[in-house]
Amino acid sequence: MEAADYQNPDEKQFTAVMLKLQFPAGTCFFAVDIVDAYDQPGKVVVYVDLTVPDSTGPDDLRPAATDVAHALKSTELGLRAAELSVTNWGANHPPYRAFLSDKKFQSHPWNGSPSRQSELALWEVDSCATCAR
Repeated sequence: MEAADYQNPDEKQFTAVMLKLQFPAGTCFFAVDIVDAYDQPGKVVVYVDLTVPDSTGPDDLRPAATDVAHALKSTELGLRAAELSVTNWGANHPPYRAFLSDKKFQSHPWNGSPSRQSELALWEVDSCATCAR
């Protein structure tokens, strides 16, 4: 996608951040989608689509999703993010439609504290039936 193809400048900027991340083996970044948080004026919901061909369910996304959360939290966009969702929807024919979501993104530090294991446990499994996009 050419830079001129972006409708949303936040998507362009966060895509550049995502392209610099070192994901776990077999995980690739696919796309960013940012939408307004309908119930929180001035806030946004950030969706990050990954490609994880060997994933059999959303729990497999927890390490990569946590890396995404760390990256988002360190940006200006992170200050406006009400929610972060990480999917495997970049995969060709993903085997599942469920995804990971942090609906309380602002209340979680996403800085490695108190531990990586604690952060991995913060994610909720959500389904497309409740997604905003």
